Amino acid sequence: MKDNNQKKYSSYTTFDVSVGGTKDEKEYEENNKLLKVAQIDDIKKYIQNNNCPTKKILFIIIIISLLIIIISIILSLALKKEKNNSNDNGNEIKEIENCLNYDKIKNECLSCASGYYLPNDDTQKRNCLKCSVDNCDKCSGSKTNNICTQCISYLTPIYQNNEIISCKYTCEEGENEKCKTCDKIKNMCSSCNAGYNLIDGKCILNNSIQLVFHSENSNEKIKIINPIFEQYIIGMQINNENIKPCSEYVFPSDGNHIIYLLMNITNTNTLNKIFYEIDKLTSITFSDSFDTKNIEDMSYMFYGCASLTSINFFNFNTKNVKYMMGMFSLCSSLTSIDLHNFNTESVLSMGGMFSYCHSLKSINITNFNTERVVYMSYLFQNCYSLTSIDLSNFVTLSVENMNNMFHNCTSLNYLDISSFINYSYDLNVDCILCNVSNSGLIKVNKDFIDKIKNEIPKSWNVSIF
Repeated sequence: MKDNNQKKYSSYTTFDVSVGGTKDEKEYEENNKLLKVAQIDDIKKYIQNNNCPTKKILFIIIIISLLIIIISIILSLALKKEKNNSNDNGNEIKEIENCLNYDKIKNECLSCASGYYLPNDDTQKRNCLKCSVDNCDKCSGSKTNNICTQCISYLTPIYQNNEIISCKYTCEEGENEKCKTCDKIKNMCSSCNAGYNLIDGKCILNNSIQLVFHSENSNEKIKIINPIFEQYIIGMQINNENIKPCSEYVFPSDGNHIIYLLMNITNTNTLNKIFYEIDKLTSITFSDSFDTKNIEDMSYMFYGCASLTSINFFNFNTKNVKYMMGMFSLCSSLTSIDLHNFNTESVLSMGGMFSYCHSLKSINITNFNTERVVYMSYLFQNCYSLTSIDLSNFVTLSVENMNNMFHNCTSLNYLDISSFINYSYDLNVDCILCNVSNSGLIKVNKDFIDKIKNEIPKSWNVSIF
């Protein structure tokens, strides 16, 4: 019996070897599968004929082994297919030159590199063509015709019939140009020839004002200047385009807009209310040669400019100015004002000059000459954010009215008025320190203390000089 078993098993192994490989891989795999089936049938007969006690266990092991082999073959084929697909995609990407973003799934280009575009008549989206305008960053169109929509950042678009026809370096320098020297990298002027002022890289004629406005909506009509002063505008430029002088303008889009006003004010002696309640004005810069030598009245000049956050005066000539009352009143967004270069030797009235500047935290008026000033009432009224005020340079011998001068400066805790002297019996100091902070320090002259002792909060410390 034992010899017969060995003989059967021996024939089984011989059968496995005899079915050798074939040169055709597919035929070999098919034969191998037939071999596996033959092996299983042969082993089952062997187990049945010999009544093997563990035949069920062996049968399960054989079935599991066969399943493992089949799964291994399937995984191997799947990995091979994935590898081939990956190689194919790699070749596709390389074929589309100047493609910036490629969609592997759709096998198409989503966007092209700078200076190239996807033709709108290319349904396969597999061609990035070069823009016809040199130095164009973005363009669009068909395979045969395209339009530049944006130049590269440091170049300026040149338009014809509302289309960009070229992208050029526009900063031109020389004796016959506005610009004296150019910054080649930034494509802007770095210095100007005589008669022009450098503002934001551009050479603007003297006597110009740069205004920055913010519009929240497109096609919004915005007031630029008091209509009374429109007659003095001799040139106007908005967003680098020359336009006819006007006091109102409709901006086509929202955001910030830069306006340059070239003005001739030699025939007037007043700028009273020139920017009165221009509530969309956020910044104003006067060129260093803006000629104000004939101006006598600057009262309410920026009154109600509630969005104004920056004012630059440079060499503002105020030598002959007599009236500055309410000049910055209700400029509620201003946080600082530097007027150290103001000549106030002729000023008679400063009433309410900084009143209702709610956000004002610092102020430089150290060079103010107040020898002729008569009215200082309401000068800092409702300046909620001011914590300290130094007026130690103020001369007050001519002042007749100081009422409500610091009224409602609720954060004020330091005040130096040690130079204040006034011998007038009629000096009005009513409510000069009404509703200031609960505690603070005031420095006051010994010859002035009797004038205001009843106005000083009892909780404040007093230092007499």
